Amino acid sequence: TCFLAHLGYLRAPVTPRGGVLFVLWGLIAGALVAARHTAADEIIRMSGAVNAIDGYDGYKMINDEAIVAAKPDWVLSIERGKESLAAEAIYQHPAFAMTKVASDKTFVAMDGLYLLGFGPRTAAAARDVAIRLYPQLATEADRFKSAVLAANCRQ
Repeated sequence: TCFLAHLGYLRAPVTPRGGVLFVLWGLIAGALVAARHTAADEIIRMSGAVNAIDGYDGYKMINDEAIVAAKPDWVLSIERGKESLAAEAIYQHPAFAMTKVASDKTFVAMDGLYLLGFGPRTAAAARDVAIRLYPQLATEADRFKSAVLAANCRQ
């Protein structure tokens, strides 16, 4: 809980704006995205952001129209070697091209186990997501080189 307290301190000045669309995989026939009550939704919320998909629970395939309607400001995904989504593929995709994701170049991909594993590194993963979404936090985060390693829970 100490690490989560540091995360709360770090993201305190952030006012959530827009939304994060977590894309697990796919673009050609639709994207598999995370809505409420998923590990991706929780890490988005822990990072101080808002999930762009909040109309249902779980993971679901959505079409291009739903991507545009979600109006994401960021896309968050996992790295999976050759099967990873590429930033340029997102930016050039017709649906994402109509969102701030393409114009602002706001694609974030991280190791899947680190991002969604929910273990001892969860606070550090949420911290890293927060810094990627809100770069202005990076200076403050430098004081806590790692949310896991820098926290002194005995104070």
